[in-house]
Amino acid sequence: MAVVFFLLSFASVVALVLGLIKPRLVIHWGHRRTRKMAALIYSVAAIVFLFAIGATGASTENTNPPPSNKVSKNNTTVSSNSTANEIATTTNVVSNTSAGNSVSNNATTNTDSNQASVNNTAGPVPTNNTSSSSGSTSSTSKNSTKKTTNTSSNTSNTSNVCRSNWSAGVYHTYRFNLINPCKTVSGTVEIVRHEADHDYHLDIKLDSQYKNLLASGNYKYQHGYLVVEIIPMDQPYVTIPHVGQHATFTGAVVDDKDHGWNEVHPAWLVNGKGKLSYTKAAARKSVVTGICGNGDSDCPTSSSSSSSGSSNTTSKSNTTSSSTGNLTIVSSSLTRNPGQYASIKVKTKPNVQGTIEVDYSSGPSHSSSLNPKTADPNGYITWTWKVGSRTTPGNWPVTITADRQTVKTTLHLK
Repeated sequence: MAVVFFLLSFASVVALVLGLIKPRLVIHWGHRRTRKMAALIYSVAAIVFLFAIGATGASTENTNPPPSNKVSKNNTTVSSNSTANEIATTTNVVSNTSAGNSVSNNATTNTDSNQASVNNTAGPVPTNNTSSSSGSTSSTSKNSTKKTTNTSSNTSNTSNVCRSNWSAGVYHTYRFNLINPCKTVSGTVEIVRHEADHDYHLDIKLDSQYKNLLASGNYKYQHGYLVVEIIPMDQPYVTIPHVGQHATFTGAVVDDKDHGWNEVHPAWLVNGKGKLSYTKAAARKSVVTGICGNGDSDCPTSSSSSSSGSSNTTSKSNTTSSSTGNLTIVSSSLTRNPGQYASIKVKTKPNVQGTIEVDYSSGPSHSSSLNPKTADPNGYITWTWKVGSRTTPGNWPVTITADRQTVKTTLHLK
């Protein structure tokens, strides 16, 4: 009935609005068809119908009887017994896991007993949760087993590609901050060169999913490529990929503090092939080879520097080994094309200032990347600069001075 009065009240309000606009639309009788008359008639009607709605709602509420205390008590009893039943069943099911079938029988007996108790009280018997609890326990057990299996599988896969000591065979590990001791990456080889320290240096254009491994230095000095270093100890067991080849590399991801970029150093697997195990003698030989090839003063013997890894060179070496007194060119990348980056690394006394001059046909380069620098505590200075895209090809002299000593080399532009 309240719905009818609501509709009538709504119709009265609509008629009131229309009457205020055009009274003749809602008043079809008498001679006084004015706005005042329309307002009086339909406002009174709307108020009356609203009161009727309120009265009807109150009458409906009074006709609903209050809930019975007996039913409430019965429901409470059933709920209480149901809870007790679930607790007892769950306890016995858990016990069944460790104690066997005997306890399972006890669980069944207790369940039946609890059900009988509920039946004697009042109301419908609550659903027995024994099977659902068992199912849940079984499901949990299966999921746990599945997770354990997956974890074991992941651990196994990791152990199949990771080296127990990531830095084995790497010389002067203080040069690096470790980011990830074991990581597999993939990409296209852009540059391959054999360095003075006998490492193979590769620049890799990473596949998109590994771009997060690049640091700002990789974009600034390496064209957005990731550096991959293959040390002498690993070279006999891998095949050095050629420029343009897509390959995968597994090794330690480190931050090269000297250069300011991230690299995989060392990479012990190339395309899934390599050697994870090593001997202390092989690791030591690799370290000595790097130290002596780099021209460091802590090279133990002069003969050690003759040791190297693979003699398979896929690209012409861009390094120049030249020295004057304490000033030594450690490594360089000086065979370039216009528009590419060139670099050179020297070693001198710690904390002394070094200068570099590159003379093109137009005169000395004024690149800000060739400003004077101070050697780090280990005596290293590195310059990396971009060769202008309009620079004339040819052989251009490079002169480096530090600690009142000078060393010269040549930039080869193709």
